[in-house]
Amino acid sequence: MIAENVIAAIGHICNNLTEADLPSYLSENIPVISAASTNPSLTNDGKCPNFFWTISHDASQALLQVGFAVKALGMKKAAAIFDQGNYGKEMAGLVRNGLEQNGVKVWVFEPTESGAESYSELIGKLRKAKVNSSNGTAVFFSGYHPEAVKFVAEARKERNNAYFISGDG
Repeated sequence: MIAENVIAAIGHICNNLTEADLPSYLSENIPVISAASTNPSLTNDGKCPNFFWTISHDASQALLQVGFAVKALGMKKAAAIFDQGNYGKEMAGLVRNGLEQNGVKVWVFEPTESGAESYSELIGKLRKAKVNSSNGTAVFFSGYHPEAVKFVAEARKERNNAYFISGDG
């Protein structure tokens, strides 16, 4: 792409791809715009002045999720489930920190396997920690929507009625 005199790059659907390609774009002073790469480090450290986004970064999204859970839903107890990629781990950490700063106890903080056949073990951990009803409990899912859909569907079959909250993934 760079050899073809590209003047701008629009795209990259995730943080990993964006982070991998940014040094090449930076070396050629090519601006990059993304609607999906939301890791705060892409702009916060000032190392990528050619990177721009059209969506709030993860720290803003985590703040919004936590504020909604605490103020609107009255959360007292939570779980953070996340995929093991950069997006999932980063977002889950931001959510956990925000919850704890607001006095919400995070009882379960667990990664999940992408493409898992079953989430029963993880759902069992939620049940054991009593993060399974809509009475002051929520499960924050930090990952991509195909996994979230499977996880929530299985949790509902297991009668987990906690609020499920997620970011843009």
